[in-house]
Amino acid sequence: MTYLILLFILLLAAFNVASSLAMLLIEKQDDSRIFNALGAPPNFTQQVFRRVGLLIALTGHQLRHAPRLDTLPPAGTLRHHPLW
Repeated sequence: MTYLILLFILLLAAFNVASSLAMLLIEKQDDSRIFNALGAPPNFTQQVFRRVGLLIALTGHQLRHAPRLDTLPPAGTLRHHPLW
């Protein structure tokens, strides 16, 4: 029974990822058509999408990992840290 529940959760997650990618492609097609109408070459369009994706990924990484640096105690002081 547990196997079926986990399988259902996995299928639901896979469907969610696939539908998100499909929506992303639909949105990008409209943007790509606008770039083409303005006379931009296909390489320019790919570079824009890659740079925006990289910027989003790096921003998310920084927002996730930067606060951790402030909360970590110095090495070797875990037993004497007031939060522990």
